[in-house]
Amino acid sequence: MSSLKEYLKYINVFGVNTLFTKLFKKFKQKINASILKAKSGDNHTGLSYLYNNYNQVKHHLLNKSNLKFKENIELIKEDSLYPKKTNQILEEANKYCNNKFKILGQNWIQWSREDGEIDWHTDKKSGFTWDKNTYYSDVKTRVSNSDIKVPWELNRFHFLFTLLFAYLHTENKKFYKKIKYFINNWIKNNPTYYGVNWCNPMEVSLRIANWSLVLYALKSEICKDDEFFRSFINSLWEHLNYINKNWEDTALVNSNHYVANLSGFLIANLFFPIFDKSKKWSKEAADNLQQEMKRQVYSDGGHFESSTNYHCLVLELFTYPYYLSNYFGKNLFNRSYRKNLYRMYKLIPDITKPSLSIIQLGDNDSGRLFKLFDRPSLNKNHLISFAYCLFNNTRFNIKEIPYDILSFIFFGSDYSYKNTSHSIHNISSKRYSDSGIYILRNADFYLAISGMPAGRKGFGTHAHNDKLSIILTYKDNDILVDPGTNIYTSNPQIRNQFRSTEFHNTIKENNYQQNYIDEDMFKISDDSEIQIINWDGRQITLSHNGFINKGGNIHTRHINLSRDYITIHDKIESNHLCKAYFHFSPSNQIIKNNTGYIIEIDDQNLLTFEITNAINTNLKHYNYSPNYGETIEGKKLEISFKNNLKTKFTKYKK
Repeated sequence: MSSLKEYLKYINVFGVNTLFTKLFKKFKQKINASILKAKSGDNHTGLSYLYNNYNQVKHHLLNKSNLKFKENIELIKEDSLYPKKTNQILEEANKYCNNKFKILGQNWIQWSREDGEIDWHTDKKSGFTWDKNTYYSDVKTRVSNSDIKVPWELNRFHFLFTLLFAYLHTENKKFYKKIKYFINNWIKNNPTYYGVNWCNPMEVSLRIANWSLVLYALKSEICKDDEFFRSFINSLWEHLNYINKNWEDTALVNSNHYVANLSGFLIANLFFPIFDKSKKWSKEAADNLQQEMKRQVYSDGGHFESSTNYHCLVLELFTYPYYLSNYFGKNLFNRSYRKNLYRMYKLIPDITKPSLSIIQLGDNDSGRLFKLFDRPSLNKNHLISFAYCLFNNTRFNIKEIPYDILSFIFFGSDYSYKNTSHSIHNISSKRYSDSGIYILRNADFYLAISGMPAGRKGFGTHAHNDKLSIILTYKDNDILVDPGTNIYTSNPQIRNQFRSTEFHNTIKENNYQQNYIDEDMFKISDDSEIQIINWDGRQITLSHNGFINKGGNIHTRHINLSRDYITIHDKIESNHLCKAYFHFSPSNQIIKNNTGYIIEIDDQNLLTFEITNAINTNLKHYNYSPNYGETIEGKKLEISFKNNLKTKFTKYKK
């Protein structure tokens, strides 16, 4: 090997880095599991308050600054703001009161058994239940045909925020009682450090963050309920102690999991700084979050895992500790952190299409930190509102995107949008070279091109084989879409299908993948180097060499944006048969005509699609996944060609 870089690339392809990381994490988990198990006879060993008794703890909490949720929700009620969203939230809250949940693409399902207990450990889709008495380090997270993300998503407790809103909006005690019931029932059925809901530190972290947010907002109520208060505080300690012994940091490169650990841990300590270690823990977690911000976020603001949805999740994880630190006057974060946070937010309006959903590149697990109601995972408009409030910057005041109800709850009416002429249709073309996202746009067309690296410094955890893939929107109608993710571990074949080259709007030479898809479902190789040959905001030329070491050639794609059309020219100097793939939005009708195809939506002709140098075209069905676990049937074009292919989208003219 001629260099260290080549050597590292070589061992990465064959999984040595991944194997080393797995062994390190497993060894660390076993050690920490042994430490915690030694204390299992006394779950509260080491619990020590800053104060002499529970009454002093309560007194401290009651004198801390209140969140303004109650006042802001009263304003929403008095002024009849957000009527549709309010009705949706109240409807969802009532379903939760009946123990019904909507989890990861499934419809509303009864999640309680005949005895009334919640099935906290069950994947309702497959019917598989994990044993709640298995010690956390021994839990098998990958069980054939079962998806562990289903119970994990339920156990993140996003629904508590919905119940909180319903209680503060209606003053109906049933919602408050249900919040208490769910937490008490969870503690009863999830012995500390045992079962599927203790086996992943990220899940533990997100759960305690959601508990802490909601119960802090209800602190005047819970401080009057001594039995519930004690039960919660003891479980809070157990959660924090567990996280502190099971950080998901690695010997090589950390991920969004470690950021989630730090974020949930810090949020809980900021809301409830009642332990003798709280101040120390908060400082250490904030310091480590600042380090991860530097390590995981590119200079252009993109997150290094090469996924637009994970970018948004990590942005939430970075945001709320910063917001709460300032809110409580702790000032734990430096100016550099704020500057990098702003860079991350700047990306959001640019990756937001005129259809008001973000482009979908890389994995999408529908992950959130706090979730007020069930909104599509590709709708990130709440982040734009939150950025406007955090930075008081009119860049985020976009007339097509109203001030979000979530921002109103946190910030109130003082930050409501002013009248603006700033339109989603007038944002200029952008180039994010480090992140590998390129956006060409004018008044009618929006086109995003993926030049994203494998991600996470070559580990490819959440990246796809989407190099030079395009996403297209015309006016506010999605035309070409990325098919998404669908599922993770429950079906490796489907997982790899959605990561494959042929499941993106790009070119495949012969039967080669751009990057080797590893047996590990969270790993692809880092073979495809992207080169930017030309860019001026109206046209772009890129290439990648991912086919080279498989016996193929360099793929070059030139795209030109005009007022009335978009041309795409693909070149591969090869005698192999190549295929181009175009995945259309399920809302599109694709009609064959003499020169190509007409693209319709609701029987309205929008665009024509012309093809030059094709050997064969084939219109097929495919599954589009806008949210984790959900698929909708759409149509895709497969175009066979050799050497070069020209395609053109043109505004339809009668």
